[in-house]
Amino acid sequence: MLFNSFPFLLFLLTVFSLYYLSFLKKYQIIVLIAGSLFFYAWEGAHPFILLIVSIVVNAFASYQVAQTVNTRIKIFYLIVGIVYNVGLLTSFKLLQSLNTGSFSIYHPINFLLSLSLPIGLSFYCLQGISLLVDVFRNDFNERTKVIPSSPIQHLTRSLLFISFFPHSLAGPIVRAYNFLPQISEKKFNQIDWEYCFRKLVIGYFLKMVVADNLKHQTLVFMEYPNFLSLSGLTLVFLTLGFACQVFADFAGYSSIALGLAGLFGYQLKRNFNFPYLATSFSEFWQRWHISLSTFLKLYVYKPLGGSKKGNARTALNILLTMIIGGLWHGLSWVYLGWGTLHGLFLVLERFINKVLPSKNKLPWVKGFSWIIIFLLISFSCLCFRYSSHFFLLRYLQHIYNNQITTHNYDIILFIIMYSIPVILYHLYAKYHAAFITIQKYNFIVFAIMIFLIITNSGPASSFIYFRF
Repeated sequence: MLFNSFPFLLFLLTVFSLYYLSFLKKYQIIVLIAGSLFFYAWEGAHPFILLIVSIVVNAFASYQVAQTVNTRIKIFYLIVGIVYNVGLLTSFKLLQSLNTGSFSIYHPINFLLSLSLPIGLSFYCLQGISLLVDVFRNDFNERTKVIPSSPIQHLTRSLLFISFFPHSLAGPIVRAYNFLPQISEKKFNQIDWEYCFRKLVIGYFLKMVVADNLKHQTLVFMEYPNFLSLSGLTLVFLTLGFACQVFADFAGYSSIALGLAGLFGYQLKRNFNFPYLATSFSEFWQRWHISLSTFLKLYVYKPLGGSKKGNARTALNILLTMIIGGLWHGLSWVYLGWGTLHGLFLVLERFINKVLPSKNKLPWVKGFSWIIIFLLISFSCLCFRYSSHFFLLRYLQHIYNNQITTHNYDIILFIIMYSIPVILYHLYAKYHAAFITIQKYNFIVFAIMIFLIITNSGPASSFIYFRF
């Protein structure tokens, strides 16, 4: 059930109405769990059953971690839970990789290859790990009583935490530490309507007007062998447009998720903070897919030793963390290369900052760095366009070697036109102070966005991170 579909609108109105009915206020959690499970069950029976099993396993293991006094038994249940989540995710990622590859597979394995990656699996497995680790670390304030003594109550809270429909399909990845303390009775008059309105309008605009229209071009013209007939300049603009599409699609989804969560009284952490303003790779990863980068930092990078064991070990930890982040997207050479590339960028940047710390602060250096970072990030986004390294390399090779001098200006102008909102969105954040005097006219901007959502949305499509 897509956020940008009529069935979802009916679903939202129904759950929202039941949630705030006065005679059902004692059952708000049950209403929200039932609605979230129905929302996920819409995707099919097999993914739904797997979700339920995963929640039960994580709830049981985390409850044992919370209630057991013996440290060895705590660690045992922690390891069992983590192995379950990592094993489940790795198994389906491997099947997905085999299913999209050109392998000759014997008949007994064909049934397994027919199993598609359950939507949202990559996200709720990480949230299961968060539940286990946060409970083990005792990150919660004891006064909040987020881990109840009753196993049924803990299962109920775990069901809501993992299945909560605004983030269940494509994030943001929510930490148990941030979500569980919020579970309580909510009141209709406490809804921050302005916050929800802004998040929803911006999210739907980025998705339906920007991302879906750009996808209409990139899906066709970046396909092999179609791109062989285009000039190198056209392919460069398509690459930059695809980077804007990926941002608008995923940031749009995240913004909608925050707005929907706000309607039910829950606050999710922002997932994007104008990443294309970054002048370094480390800054980019503080702004892009923040929930994933935070998860990798807290649950992978720091347990590996972080930056406390010398420069060589730090470089290795950064590289391993980014490789794991790449493979989280999929078990393929493309994603392995993407993660490795970003890891090497971060390691090289760290080395340069140690050697030339003062020169990096010069304005012209920052401007040059922004251009380089944006171009490298944009071209690395091609890994999300091509599942096979063969087509990716052919695309890059054609940009470099093609002899076509007639540029496709209709495609270029289309890409520029629908990339402009992403550019303006970032410029507004960069020069926010300069716009203070006209902020009282923001309602005009939102009116224009709503008008364009109604009149100029692209062909409806699923969100790009549903694939992961």
